[in-house]
Amino acid sequence: MGAASFPGHSLAGLRHCTTRRLAAILSGLTPLAVALAACSSGQPAAHLPSKSTPITAPSSARSPTSPSPGASQAAVIAAYTAYFPVSKAAEAAPAAQAEGILAPYAAQPYLGHVLAQMATYRTQHEVLSGTLVPHVTQVHVSGPQATVHDCQDASQAGLADSVTGKVIPGTTGSARTYLIAALSRGTDGRWRLTSLSHVAVSCEPVPSPSS
Repeated sequence: MGAASFPGHSLAGLRHCTTRRLAAILSGLTPLAVALAACSSGQPAAHLPSKSTPITAPSSARSPTSPSPGASQAAVIAAYTAYFPVSKAAEAAPAAQAEGILAPYAAQPYLGHVLAQMATYRTQHEVLSGTLVPHVTQVHVSGPQATVHDCQDASQAGLADSVTGKVIPGTTGSARTYLIAALSRGTDGRWRLTSLSHVAVSCEPVPSPSS
């Protein structure tokens, strides 16, 4: 099992690797990184940690100066889950507005790489369409740094032609897309993404022993 996390993202040359294409547009994978992540079938499932963290959290991505562990996890989840609809909105917005939309949710230099690749995608007329549903399975918080594991449902998402608005055939995502995100808490108290990695296997959340 290997995770690929690189600045920038591209879907070129991956027409038959739909999960990889969607993961690329979300996490900033280069064409080489996506290829190395493998497009062949038969990949084993990644059993995620059994201890799960509820995805329900306050809508604010801010955290207090000295947050409790539970408050920190809730703020991290809120920031992480908010990133995806915000990223989609930034991609659809005029280029001049994209940075302002994303800045509260993604930190530099990751933000700069995402914006640069969004510009590239505009020239290719490809945008994310549909709905992505995060399923956070574990959150680790250590001071101002955090890691999130997500077995995301991308089965209702795909890529669309920004000119025609039509979904590109064969680009529907996977119901088990394994993502690992890193976040950092800024001096303003907000948690922001600093990287987003796609693990090149499907995921299968393991129920909590208490469930």
